[in-house]
Amino acid sequence: MARTASEIALLAQVKIALRLSVTTFDNDEIYPIIDACKIDLWASGILKTENDDPLIVRAIVLYAKANFGFSEDSEKYHLSYTLLKNSMALCAEYNSYQLTFAVTGGGLGIKGAIIQIGDIALLTNSLGVAIYNTREINKDVDYTLSYLTTYIEDSVYITGDTAESVVIA
Repeated sequence: MARTASEIALLAQVKIALRLSVTTFDNDEIYPIIDACKIDLWASGILKTENDDPLIVRAIVLYAKANFGFSEDSEKYHLSYTLLKNSMALCAEYNSYQLTFAVTGGGLGIKGAIIQIGDIALLTNSLGVAIYNTREINKDVDYTLSYLTTYIEDSVYITGDTAESVVIA
């Protein structure tokens, strides 16, 4: 199976942490450990597991140190991994996708526009930005926007972190 450049870079970081320079274990042990860690993170509610995210890399390194070979420190690394995983699972940066609305008029952000998504009302900040967090992707989200005398009904398709620009004339 061909690996991406980011997967190969992640493998290199894990191997450095494990103090390995040989390729003997890459396909049969190291990559499966990385994949198992990502599955464990996802099962714990961490939806974003990009290979270049420093906390994700750290979690994978700790998981690998806890699960590769036989080490008297395995339990310590497992505990560190578990604490990091639990912390990340509580963080919106990792446990949800962001739908970011940018509301502008005349080239400037509009403060105070109300965006309604189901039962949730969002208010744009001084830059005209409002953020909606969701765990669901690959679906349409219907919204309404109201500001002074302007009323807009629309939808946006969420594929992950998504940006929606709304221009008020």
